Amino acid sequence: MDAVEEAARLLASARRGALGNLVRLAVMMLLVARGCLEFATLQHILGLTPGNLWGHVERLRGEGLLEARRALTVLGPRLVLCPTRTGIERTMELLAALRAAAEEEA
Repeated sequence: MDAVEEAARLLASARRGALGNLVRLAVMMLLVARGCLEFATLQHILGLTPGNLWGHVERLRGEGLLEARRALTVLGPRLVLCPTRTGIERTMELLAALRAAAEEEA
């Protein structure tokens, strides 16, 4: 199977899951790249309403791709989102396949 076919297979598979949505993929890309982020920081970066982001977070949590935990800071309690090992692996696999397909076609 060539890189384009592999990318298409992974995208089709992701489409049925949480990573098939561009906002959720963006959430995971940010968490994989930056590590844990506060909910409010992620909301600000993506320009989403709290309710909209929370719906995406719940879907990602449901598939075991991220964890949400409360953290006490000097500013008070904060919700922190962290990618799970599974979330990192699935996100990186999808991004690697997309990159390989793009490079093959270039």
